[in-house]
Amino acid sequence: MVSYDDTMRYLPLVMRRLRLRAGHKTQTSALRAIRRQTGVGITAARICEWESGRTAPSLRSLFAFLLGLGYDLKVLQDEVEQLAEAGVAAPPPPVKENRGQRGARRLAEIQASKRYLEEFGRRYGAEE
Repeated sequence: MVSYDDTMRYLPLVMRRLRLRAGHKTQTSALRAIRRQTGVGITAARICEWESGRTAPSLRSLFAFLLGLGYDLKVLQDEVEQLAEAGVAAPPPPVKENRGQRGARRLAEIQASKRYLEEFGRRYGAEE
């Protein structure tokens, strides 16, 4: 039996695998199946957040996700155990940036793009 921590680490990967195994290539098609089967109002963006590991579903949402795709908790548990036993590396949790960090990262990206464009202009003789 796997630990709670292992389950939470593998949950995003398992949810994505189950969605794809159920034949839903997109979160939107899975969403339609979930709503049709359970009536629970989950959004495609929410499914994306779960599968990326940004957030974890509530128990109600997890049940709706599984039932809507034709699975139960046993299947989820078996998938987590299978991944843990195989030693599959669970994706690390996403790093949450605060506004200051996000702004600094974006500023660095803009400055790098500006330097690239300036170098491109010098190299290929673009006139200013």
